[in-house]
Amino acid sequence: MFFIFRIFILISTLIYVNAVYAKSLTFLAEGWCPYTCPPSHNKNNGYLVDIVKAVFEKKGYSIDYEVMPYRRAIIFARTGKVNAIIGIYKEDAPDLIFPNTHQGLSRKYFFVNKNANWRYSGVSSLNELNSIGIMLGYDYGELSDYLEKSQKIVSIMTGFNMLELTLKQLLTGRIQTFADDRLVVNYMLNRMGVPKGQVIEAGQLGETNKVYIAFSPEIEESKLYAEILEQGIDQLRDSGELAKILQKYKLKDREDLFF
Repeated sequence: MFFIFRIFILISTLIYVNAVYAKSLTFLAEGWCPYTCPPSHNKNNGYLVDIVKAVFEKKGYSIDYEVMPYRRAIIFARTGKVNAIIGIYKEDAPDLIFPNTHQGLSRKYFFVNKNANWRYSGVSSLNELNSIGIMLGYDYGELSDYLEKSQKIVSIMTGFNMLELTLKQLLTGRIQTFADDRLVVNYMLNRMGVPKGQVIEAGQLGETNKVYIAFSPEIEESKLYAEILEQGIDQLRDSGELAKILQKYKLKDREDLFF
């Protein structure tokens, strides 16, 4: 009888351990390549998503990754409907559970054709232009008031492919400039096959923003998940796996100041 009892305890323990380690975590993100990409995007989900999967799957978790609009994803994470959001600025939802270290740096730049002489040096420098492209729903920070009143906006893009359409308008001369994250633009230029140097940076807009993977404050284990993420990234770096992930997106770790 004692032997049977021990077998029962052992089986129960194994079932419990498997249940814990088979736990599924749901992460949300907006399509923002190369940080986060749609799940069907050429088998590349974005370097932040690849990091999440590499870290948590090693711990026995299964990862459910979904794409939805940024503001809606924040609400889902804030209310505990999902475990976390990938690719968020801390100031957009300071109530979420953040790791101590950021997982990316976002720098917004103006972009122009290679032969353009114009450079951004403050809001007043936009007065030198005749045509500016903007993307609906994009946060332009210090430019918001100017763009709202400006008569120089000839292109307002919407939809999932608005960056590609905006770049095409820049390349054909319909607009003189637009602003977006430098990594996002360079990734799209590469996808479009635009020769290097055809589109160039023309000055940074605002400050550099730290990008995080943040967890729901409504889920008890969130602080543990944040710690697992931080420790896991260090392990990926030490093993060389992080460099391999970034290489898929033509990025480098320390050189590009991701962490």
